[in-house]
Amino acid sequence: MAARRTGDAFEYESQLNAFVSIPYSRMTASVLERASVPHTVQNSENLVYGNESEKFAGLLDVEIRRLMTRGR
Repeated sequence: MAARRTGDAFEYESQLNAFVSIPYSRMTASVLERASVPHTVQNSENLVYGNESEKFAGLLDVEIRRLMTRGR
């Protein structure tokens, strides 16, 4: 669940706790940025996370990955 403040109120939105990795390129990072896709660059990968990860996994025919908590 994610919360965002808009004026005096809060908006709540559920987010998928998962990510998909895409090989890094400046062009890919630029496209993700322009499309406002939540992502981060780590090592040589673009990591797309949240609800968008499920969409990209389907497009790229890869599995989404889930974060590990305390090594489990």
